[in-house]
Amino acid sequence: MQQVAGLVRDATGLTFPAARVADVEAAIRRAMQRHDIARPGGIATLLNSDDAAREELVADLTIGETYFQRDPAQFDLLRTRILPELLRSRSADRPVRVWSAGCASGEEPYTVAMLFDELNALDRCAITGTDIARRRLEDAQRGVYSRWSLRNTPDAIRQRYFRERGRYYELMPRLREHVNFRYLNLAEDRFPSLSVGIWGMDVILCRNVLIYFDQETVRQVAERLIATLSEDGWLIMGASDPALGDLVDCDVVLTDSGVVYRRPGAAGDEAAQRFSRPSSLPPAPADHGAYDAGADTPPATGTPDAAGLDEAAVERLFGRLKESLDAAGPAGPGSASMDPAGAGSRSAGSRNAGTAGARPPGAEGRDGRHQQMADAYARQDFDDVVAMAEVSDASDLSCEEWVLWIRALANTGSLGDAGHVAARALEAIGPVAELLYLHGVLLVQAGRPADAAAALRRALYLDRQFVVAHLTLADAQQSVGNTEGARRSLRNAAALLEAMPVEDTVRGSDGEKAGRLKELVRVKLQLLTDAA
Repeated sequence: MQQVAGLVRDATGLTFPAARVADVEAAIRRAMQRHDIARPGGIATLLNSDDAAREELVADLTIGETYFQRDPAQFDLLRTRILPELLRSRSADRPVRVWSAGCASGEEPYTVAMLFDELNALDRCAITGTDIARRRLEDAQRGVYSRWSLRNTPDAIRQRYFRERGRYYELMPRLREHVNFRYLNLAEDRFPSLSVGIWGMDVILCRNVLIYFDQETVRQVAERLIATLSEDGWLIMGASDPALGDLVDCDVVLTDSGVVYRRPGAAGDEAAQRFSRPSSLPPAPADHGAYDAGADTPPATGTPDAAGLDEAAVERLFGRLKESLDAAGPAGPGSASMDPAGAGSRSAGSRNAGTAGARPPGAEGRDGRHQQMADAYARQDFDDVVAMAEVSDASDLSCEEWVLWIRALANTGSLGDAGHVAARALEAIGPVAELLYLHGVLLVQAGRPADAAAALRRALYLDRQFVVAHLTLADAQQSVGNTEGARRSLRNAAALLEAMPVEDTVRGSDGEKAGRLKELVRVKLQLLTDAA
């Protein structure tokens, strides 16, 4: 039992106190029975080599018990104060971003979607749910629940948002389409991150999750949660979670609904009982002003064109990238949005819901098709984008149309399909910086950071000014333990962003402003410094 618990702890950060020994032993015995293993040593061997078996055990060891409207006082705080304030302060094209960390089978993020609907603002939210158990994420995407999940739900809410299906209740599609689910292990340092899509969140709900971690892991996770908030964001914890005020730099605000946390200085003078510690995020270092080529860009100067590449090396690279995507297979609930902060993303369960409205190009030709695809993408009708691309002659698609197709697939949760389309695009039109960047993002999300770094370096070979490629390369390098390379990539991104007005939209970022990306770089550099 101790050996297995150690494997789980090393992989997930979960700890098991003496009071849970019986629970751990029972979960291990169930795993042995599922896999027809007679000797205890055999389950340790399996968990060491089989990620799916390990994740299944983790799901069994963590309590996935939740229900709609759980802890109603906290949802009242969201409905009456936090969400209205955020909606007033955001422009119409800037969604309010909410992250449910440890979302289990989805009841929590769907409850948040109901709050936005009550505020007539469902089209102004971007809600993401993450969990460590893929089985629970699959349940969340289906959106079908038993009466037990609705035991605290008023009849009026149940009748408004659910269809009764015998003994079960199916959530209305219009709510499901506004929540994006993905796999994330909070104990890993994969957030805040542009490529993962978890950063700049206006509200983070992380309730009754940190109780599974030891104090040092709690501190590390809490530091990243605070860093993932937007400047005026809110972190809501569960009543049983450890207090964060003495562990990380944050504002602790006492409300009638309990304690909430904010970034240092965000609370202002709003609460007399606010506790604040000095911010751990100093201004950007002076060396941000200089581009640092290091080992991640070629020695050539300027921006070389495709003709300057070693064609044999490119072919070898594409072969490795396609093989890695083939090995990854369909991504399922582990997939993530191509939208940097999940804005407008829809769950994979909504895929193909809008294909009937697809409009293949007519007399307008390529220009008309391109505009139709761009318009559909802008209104977040990703299924329509995919359908228009699929009925078109692939040899006639422009680079911009391939990019829209790839991004739309990723935003519907189809990471594997997006990867295969990216490979097709590279074969069809050759090495293009944005296609290589998108392929790199998909490989990061597929858990193949080394292959992702190769694609991203090729993108930067073609275009050294590509800010988001530097940011994503930093994520890939951090994942393989190359901390210095990650710092170098972040400094390169910072140098490029420094030259941009804060309100300028950054190319390839799906609409993000330079000012927000500057803040992301600053936070990530500080987290790397703190970790050292």
